[in-house]
Amino acid sequence: MKTRFGFTVIELLVVVVIGTLVVLGTLQVLTTNRRTYTVQNADLQNQQQLRASLDVLLAELRQVSSRGGDIIAASENSIQLRSMDDFGVVCEVNASSLGILSYTGATPFGVEPLLVFVDRDPLTSIDDTWELWSPGVELGSSALTTGTCDGSTSQVVDVQGDAETAVQAGSVLVGAPVRNFDVHTWAMSDGTGDWFLTLDRGGGPVEVVGPLAPDSRDNPLSFTYFDENGAEITSPSTAAELEAIRQIEVTVAAWSPVRNRDGTNVQDDLTVSVYTRN
Repeated sequence: MKTRFGFTVIELLVVVVIGTLVVLGTLQVLTTNRRTYTVQNADLQNQQQLRASLDVLLAELRQVSSRGGDIIAASENSIQLRSMDDFGVVCEVNASSLGILSYTGATPFGVEPLLVFVDRDPLTSIDDTWELWSPGVELGSSALTTGTCDGSTSQVVDVQGDAETAVQAGSVLVGAPVRNFDVHTWAMSDGTGDWFLTLDRGGGPVEVVGPLAPDSRDNPLSFTYFDENGAEITSPSTAAELEAIRQIEVTVAAWSPVRNRDGTNVQDDLTVSVYTRN
C-alpha cells in the first residue's frame, strides 16, 4: 500500500499565521495611506481657503487711501471701506449758491455721495483735495452741445448748495475727476454655522469665501494696523487715527475637523501685510 503525504496541522497553522500577517500589514498600509491622503487633502483645502480669502481682501486694501478717508471704521475683526464704484469728469460748473455741476459717467450716480477733486490754486498741488459732496436731487441727463465732454452724455446733479459749496464749486475745474463710491464692510460671519468671509454693502453680510472654521472656534480673521513709522495703532476710531493707517496686517486662519496622528485638528493660518495707497 502506497503512503500518501499531506500538510500537517502545524504547517497549516504556519500558513494561516503568515497569511494573516500579510493581510494585516496590507490593511495597515492602506489605512495609513488613506489617513495621510485625508490629512493632506484637508490641509490643501485650508490653504486654498486662506489664499482665496487673502486674495479678495488684499485686492481691496491695496486700493485704499487712508489719508483720503477711504477707511471708515477699523476693528480687530472687521474693516469698513469706501471704494470707487464709478468715475466721471466735470463738464460744466455753476459756482452760484446752487452749486450745480454736470459730469460724465458710465451710469447715473443718482443721489449717492460724490468725491469731487477740488483744485483751489492751479499753480500748486499743496491745497488739492478730494471733497465729499452729498447730491440732493438728480436733475437728469442732458446731451451737451458745447462739446466740453466730446459730445458725451452728462449727469446733472444739485450738490446741496450752500455758501461753502459755492466756494468749492468755484474751485472745481472743468475736467476735474469725480468719483462715486459705496461703503462696505469685510468681516467674518458665522450665521450659517461656520465662519465665512463676508461682504456687507448695507443689506446684511453675504458669504464670499469659506467655510474656514466651525462657529465653535474663535473668529479666524484679524487685522492689525500700523502708522508710517511702523508703530501699531491700537483700536483706531478717530478720523485722525484712521487717516494715520499706512500698513494693515491681515491674519486668516482655517480649521478642519480632520485630525492629525497626534489627535490635533488640521489647521493653518497665513499673515500678510499690505500698504495703503496714499
